[in-house]
Amino acid sequence: MKLAFVILSRNKPAQLQRTLRRLAQTPAITLGSEVVVVDDASRARLVPPAAVADVPVRMIALHERLGRRGWDVGLRELERPCDWALLLDQRTCPAGDGWLDALAGWSEDVACVNADLFAISREGEPSKRLQGGTPEAITRGCVAVRPLHMQAIGGYANVFRSEVAEVALAARVLRAGLRTVMDPRLLAVRERSHSANDGRRVTRYTRELLAFVHQFAPLPELHESLRIARARARALAANVGSVRLAAAGAKRYRRDRGTLKRDPLANVLWDRLTGLAAARDALSRQLSSGEITRVAITDASADAAIVVRALRELGVTIVHETDRPQALVIGSLATGDILTKYFARSGNARAGSPKILTPWLPELPKVVPTSPACAA
Repeated sequence: MKLAFVILSRNKPAQLQRTLRRLAQTPAITLGSEVVVVDDASRARLVPPAAVADVPVRMIALHERLGRRGWDVGLRELERPCDWALLLDQRTCPAGDGWLDALAGWSEDVACVNADLFAISREGEPSKRLQGGTPEAITRGCVAVRPLHMQAIGGYANVFRSEVAEVALAARVLRAGLRTVMDPRLLAVRERSHSANDGRRVTRYTRELLAFVHQFAPLPELHESLRIARARARALAANVGSVRLAAAGAKRYRRDRGTLKRDPLANVLWDRLTGLAAARDALSRQLSSGEITRVAITDASADAAIVVRALRELGVTIVHETDRPQALVIGSLATGDILTKYFARSGNARAGSPKILTPWLPELPKVVPTSPACAA
């Protein structure tokens, strides 16, 4: 099995150099067919090394800023055949030695595989697990893709400039009859970064998220999906210190919504995109014995409303944490968030404490090669 690396970089040559040095030291580079660095019209450009751990490196210099579409350019410019391409930003790098078995084990209908992503300092010191996305979301700057599938669905769209571009890409994956999965055997690290443009980023994200929901949510889901999207945007704005940023984005959405063309997903695909389908399945399995009938939501996030809906559809009574629930359900659908909170809750559990339930767990392939020879 061969893995190509497509790294999108802009204006951070020193950060890119650190990522290439880390890449040279990671076991995943032994799978490498080539490394392509796409320079997104940087002001300060880097001349990369000719090779990383004997894997050839090529630089593609863009003359206009393309953003995420730079990954599409990098995929088109691959010179050597590969089974998977790892799309990275300039501060993210694979880690650990599970990449071969993990990627080789997935069936052909899996187009994108997300990794378990951890933050590190500039010096490489580990910090914390990053939040991640919902079950069939796509992680920006750290996702393994099948190049042929990406070509077939048209890659990144030219519509969204924020993280909503990954949501739109995930929707196109679903419409093509393909899947996105998260595999916890794939480990990756991302250097922490503080952007001066966080305010503008939140405003743009809010406007684009509401626009995406307006265009693609099935009509019966539209009102509730817009409410959840606003809650998610407000939570992001609170993280950078001003909920007014989300309000500004919502105002721009209201200004533009008359021009937005509706193109709703089928209900079953929307349920998969939002995580509702995964929550139904996971909670149904965990509650199948019928012994647990009273639960409480704990560690609620903006996704908690989706978890609550899945529980109510299953006929479970939802109570407050102080009302002696039989189980606590983590109120999030973000991968890293669930894993972090599950391990924290389980580690601090005392005898007689309520059971901890998760609204979904990463799926593993049914057949996993046990050695490189099995995957050849």
